[in-house]
Formats: sequence, structure tokens, C-alpha cells
Amino acid sequence: MLNGILWILRTGAPWAELPDRYPSYQTCHRRFQKWVRCGVLKDILCVVAEALHDEGYLDVKEAFRATDTKLKRQVAIKILPTSLAADHARLARFQREKEVLASLNHPHIAGIYGLSRSGSPVARSRSIMQHRPGETRR
Repeated sequence: MLNGILWILRTGAPWAELPDRYPSYQTCHRRFQKWVRCGVLKDILCVVAEALHDEGYLDVKEAFRATDTKLKRQVAIKILPTSLAADHARLARFQREKEVLASLNHPHIAGIYGLSRSGSPVARSRSIMQHRPGETRR
């Protein structure tokens, strides 16, 4: 069931296109709606994120809310802290996280608009993402 829901979240495909190897799309969709309503999906995604962090596949970074003045929209900017910017393994992890995020397409997951690095001696990597209002995990 969860794998079917994750497949939809990752691909952004309509529920009716859920492959046959998963339970029926109707069952997965009903469960998804129930889990969203009661907060179970958020809890599952938080546990997965914590496990990915513990295993070194997800990195903690500074995040800021900002305004994209060219397109007049709210964005979230996540910056790899200066203390980690020189660590090649951390930079690679930051890049992998953004690649995974870019492969997901769902209204409950923030989209990524781009990656950049500053030109400073200790270049700081940052990602510009869709701003999702709500409570913080801290």
C-alpha cells in the first residue's frame, strides 16, 4: 500500500495509472486520503526523513523564507551551512537530496526551482524551493 502511494508521489501520475504490482488504485487513493486527513502520512514521511538523515542521505541545513522579486512569489531557500560547505561528501548528499526532491511531483511536497552556489572562497550551496506554509519541524 505505502509503496503504491510513494510511487504516485514520486511520479506525479494519476491514480488510475498505478501499476498492477500495487494494490488497486482506488484502495491506495482511499488510504492516502485517510492518512493525509489524520496525519499518518506526515508521520510516515517524517520517520523516513529522520532515517535518511541518520543514514547520511538527507542533510540538515539552514532555511529561509524569501520573495522571488522577478516572479513575485514566496520561496524557501535552503542553504548548506558554511561549516559543511567544504565537505565534498556533504555537498554530494545535498545534491542527491535535491535530485530526489526533483523526481517527486505531488501537491503535498514542495517543488524545487533550482540550485546555486555562491562565488565566495567557501562556496555555499543553496536550493530555491516552493514555499509551503505550515509548522516547522524544529
